[in-house]
Amino acid sequence: MKRALSILMLAALLTGCGSSKAPAPTAAPTETTVAAAPAPAPLEILETVWAAIPEENRFPACGGEMTDTIQEGPGALDPANTDALLYTLLVPEEQVANVREAASLIHMMNTNTFTCGTFRLEGVTDGVFADAMKNRILNNQWMCGFPERVIIASFGDDTVLCAYGKNSALDPFMDQLTKTYSGQMVLLVDEPIE
Repeated sequence: MKRALSILMLAALLTGCGSSKAPAPTAAPTETTVAAAPAPAPLEILETVWAAIPEENRFPACGGEMTDTIQEGPGALDPANTDALLYTLLVPEEQVANVREAASLIHMMNTNTFTCGTFRLEGVTDGVFADAMKNRILNNQWMCGFPERVIIASFGDDTVLCAYGKNSALDPFMDQLTKTYSGQMVLLVDEPIE
């Protein structure tokens, strides 16, 4: 009898405990993904860097279209102007159709001293475009002096900057480019031209 009573008391106790609701499990915190900021426009990159270069390190420069050249700074370039892309900025012929926006900054006296093009791309990755540009620049037949170095950097996956020239012009430009866009730019190529 005592045993039966003990079992009933234990059952009542357990039943009382079972009636309370266990707290609902808390949901795991959700991760929020922040979309990468779009790359700056090609002209914006060149204007920002050029404006930050100290006056004593600047050279006579121009940019943009031959028919509407910007004096003393960079300018936008119409991607339909294939001659400028092919012969001034050295974009390989098979890559011209992939350029949807462009800007240029060029040494006014000698393009081999400093030439820079920035390109917004479509239909090709920045790596493929950068490799094609590197091969074209390194294998170019130079006249009127040789550039010393080629630099290629990417901004996101659709914008590429290519510059070649003398170290005296490239070094101040690269200093400002790196300071201004350190978190947004990846340096893909920095090689001597031999």
